[in-house]
Amino acid sequence: MSATVAASQPSQPSSPQPLPPTADSVLRLASRDPSAAAALLQELPPDALADLLSSLSAASPPNHLELLPQLLSLSPSPAAASSVFSSLLNEPSWPSATLLAVASLLRDLPPAYRSQVPAFLSKILSLLPNADAQDLPALAYQLLLLASKPLHPRAVLAGLLRFFGGRGGARVRAPPSIARQVEGTVLMHVSFAVKQDPALAKEVVAAVKTDAAGALSGFAVAVLLSVARVQRFNEGAVGVLRDAATVSRRDYRWSRRCKWLPDCLKEECAQSAQCVEKALLKTVDESIGGRENVLPSIVEGL
Repeated sequence: MSATVAASQPSQPSSPQPLPPTADSVLRLASRDPSAAAALLQELPPDALADLLSSLSAASPPNHLELLPQLLSLSPSPAAASSVFSSLLNEPSWPSATLLAVASLLRDLPPAYRSQVPAFLSKILSLLPNADAQDLPALAYQLLLLASKPLHPRAVLAGLLRFFGGRGGARVRAPPSIARQVEGTVLMHVSFAVKQDPALAKEVVAAVKTDAAGALSGFAVAVLLSVARVQRFNEGAVGVLRDAATVSRRDYRWSRRCKWLPDCLKEECAQSAQCVEKALLKTVDESIGGRENVLPSIVEGL
């Protein structure tokens, strides 16, 4: 009897098998959880990987762009890889979120695609003036991580010095008080980075020395004073500042006494001396407004 009852009971329905991922489903998941989406990429067929890669652009959500290194590591078609690189680089402007996303992923690009880093780095640095002020410290931090990789540290540091030093009219798009806070946070990132990576500290000193050959900025002075907190580089960092101040004043005095020097060169020497003086004074003035980390170097070295 029991056997008859058991036979008459309906069998339990089996649980439905999950559908295989598609390019669209991976993108939907990436909007919520990029890490989970990246784990599914290896289950996609080559055509879906190529379609997914080709869908990325400067207008893509940052969470979607995070998939780029993993997509490239799965060896999609060269045409799809070339297409996404061209799409990103040829876009005249990027949203601030895209700048941050691309800066974050560059150090994770597979070795076969590291040749693209200089082009993307140049693009990011050229678009810094368009970035939202609140994103600049995070952008600088990601670029410093790239430099510590090390991937093109001199280009990274030269670009940061040029932008935050106000070269070519570049400036932070914010009221002066906010701009000082942004620069102060970036300086803290630089200070932390050079303490963690002595090789980067050496690159910073060299980059500022090259930058000082044009016109020393207050930001560059503050960067050097931050580096000077690392005992190993104290003498070199402070030495660059001393040389800049000494040489600019010497050239200015010499130009004033020289009878045959053209007026344009005399004016250039005067402007150089004034620039160095203003940079040093600006750093001292702002050291009490959120840049207290440079005070010990000012007291000890200047």
